[in-house]
Amino acid sequence: MNSLNPSLPESYYVSSFISGLREDIKPMLKILRLTTLMQAFEQAKWQEESNNAMDKRSLFSPRTALSGSMDRQADSCGQESLEEGTNQKT
Repeated sequence: MNSLNPSLPESYYVSSFISGLREDIKPMLKILRLTTLMQAFEQAKWQEESNNAMDKRSLFSPRTALSGSMDRQADSCGQESLEEGTNQKT
């Protein structure tokens, strides 16, 4: 990159790269204050893998599964109540 326009500092390319990343990855790379584009590439990849692992963990966590089934039970109970009210009126 630098060979295309040697007048621009590498920090320009690092900043440009980070600004194009997903919103869930940008903050960590900004905190690290990376100085080379290679560091930014590597850290972005690690951050993406970490975020993906966290997403998978939260998708299959017992708490999420339990709250999902509780929501379905509450919905079905609410639906039964509505049906009972309708049947009583007729």
